[in-house]
Amino acid sequence: MQQQNSPKAIGGLVCGVVSLVFLLIGLFVWFICFIGLAIGIVGLVLSIMARKEMPSSMATAGLITSIIGVSLCALIGVSCAICYCAVVNTYGNAVNSLNQWANAFD
Repeated sequence: MQQQNSPKAIGGLVCGVVSLVFLLIGLFVWFICFIGLAIGIVGLVLSIMARKEMPSSMATAGLITSIIGVSLCALIGVSCAICYCAVVNTYGNAVNSLNQWANAFD
């Protein structure tokens, strides 16, 4: 007899896999990681609810993929945001230095 999977377990697994897809896209477009983070959190909630109702392998798989997606999306998203802010700050400092140097000749 085949075990029935709950819709929450299926939704948790799908959200976990989608968060991993957004993680891969986020390696090239950094702010996409935050979308993957949100989807991964939804997958975590659905998988935890499914495991409480009726433990199944699909709920466990959804939980694992969601945990991986959330943790890596958060790590990559925050790291890229910090790098982006550092580059913008460095660019601003360089422009100010050039302006001061140009004003010295006036």
